Amino acid sequence: MDVTDKNAVVALYEEVASKLGEVDVSVQNAGVINIAKLLDLTESEWDKVMAVNTKGVFL
Repeated sequence: MDVTDKNAVVALYEEVASKLGEVDVSVQNAGVINIAKLLDLTESEWDKVMAVNTKGVFL
């Protein structure tokens, strides 16, 4: 599942709720990293890291 896609996140929680009941606890542990010097990272690589590691938790 794409944790940066709000529609995918909402759909997952709705599916779980319909099959198993409301979610009581949720652990957001998805994460990505690029092993590189900061100056060598592209903007798109940085955006992906931030989207998964921060937006993914928010959603």
